[in-house]
Amino acid sequence: MSQADIDNMKSGARVPVAEQYSTNNLVKGLPRTITVYMPTTFDAGSMAACDEAIRRYNAENLQIHMVRVTTSGADISFSRLSKSQERQGVLGSSGFPSSTGDPYPVIKMSGVLVSTYHLTTN
Repeated sequence: MSQADIDNMKSGARVPVAEQYSTNNLVKGLPRTITVYMPTTFDAGSMAACDEAIRRYNAENLQIHMVRVTTSGADISFSRLSKSQERQGVLGSSGFPSSTGDPYPVIKMSGVLVSTYHLTTN
C-alpha cells in the first residue's frame, strides 16, 4: 500500500479482534531463496498481488530472496481460509519459522478480498 492509500483509509464499520504474537525462531541458512506457490484456485488479482509483494520484498535486498513458482512442493504454499473465517473478517493468517529455521509452510488468505473489501493489487 502506498502512503496515500494509508492516509485515505476510512475507519471500518466492524473491526475484528486482533492478536499479535512473537517468536525467537528465525529463518536460517542465509542467504537463501524461498519458493512460494499460489494455486490457480486464486484469481488473477490475488496472483498479481502476490507477485507485487514478492517484488517489493526482494527490492529490499535482504539475505532472503523469494520467487513464486507454478508447481506445488514450494517452501511456502498459499491456501484459502475457511468460509467461516472469511465471514468473521479474517484476511489472512500464517505462522512462525520452525525451530530448525525453515519458514512456516502455509499462508492462508481470504478468497473474497476483492469482492468484499474492494482491494486492488497495490
